[in-house]
Order: sequence, then C-alpha cells, then structure tokens
Amino acid sequence: MKVVFDSNVLISGYLFGGKPRIVIEYVKNKNLFLYSSKETIREFKRVLKYEKFKLKNSEINNIIKDYISISQCIKIANNIDLIKEDITDNVFLSLAIESKSDYIISGDRHILSVKNNFHIPILTVSEFIDIIME
Repeated sequence: MKVVFDSNVLISGYLFGGKPRIVIEYVKNKNLFLYSSKETIREFKRVLKYEKFKLKNSEINNIIKDYISISQCIKIANNIDLIKEDITDNVFLSLAIESKSDYIISGDRHILSVKNNFHIPILTVSEFIDIIME
C-alpha cells in the first residue's frame, strides 16, 4: 500500500505519539510504502522550525533524516492547485498523484476539505488505522 502523510501527521507522530506514531511505526516495519519529495521534506522542516515546538536544529535534522530514511523520495513533475486557502498543502496532493498513492493521510483541515473533490482517498489517521487493522 502506497501512502502520503501530510506535515500534521508527521509532526504529531514524531513529536507527540498516539495514533500518528502508530502509522509511522507501521511504515518503519515495512508494512507501507511512504512517499516524500523535496517539496514535502522542505514543508515538514519548515513546520518543525515553528517556535512553539522549541526544537534544536540537531533535533530537527534527526527527525528529517529519519523521515527521509523511511520514505521513497520522488520528483513531482506537475503541481496541482486545488487548495486555495493554504497553497502549501497542494504539494501533498501533487505527491500522491505522482507516486500513485492509495491514500493521503492528513490532519490538515484544508487537505481534508477537498476529500470529496479528489480522486485519491484522503483519510484521517483514525480512519486509516481502521483500514490497516482490518
């Protein structure tokens, strides 16, 4: 199964645990193929630098290295422009198309708001866990 995680899922999984950590561990156990791109890595790193997380550069770099090690980094050839409220979220949709992913796993309200207008299923972490645990 091929998947894309948005930055919210990654932040929650790496920093706070819970269900997002479960799906990251599922990837680490080679049960899922996680895709990334230069753009999604850059976006994840940008969010990790938010003051509210109080992370040192070394901690950010370690998280990014881990994410890169568990994901398949591919080039995004075509960018889509479906999400208008936060255009930085479109990169996750573009990555899902490029990687031919089965699902986008998201905790972002802008991404979740287009789930009925996008051909790849967009699920919350809880919805996705229900699927992988069947």
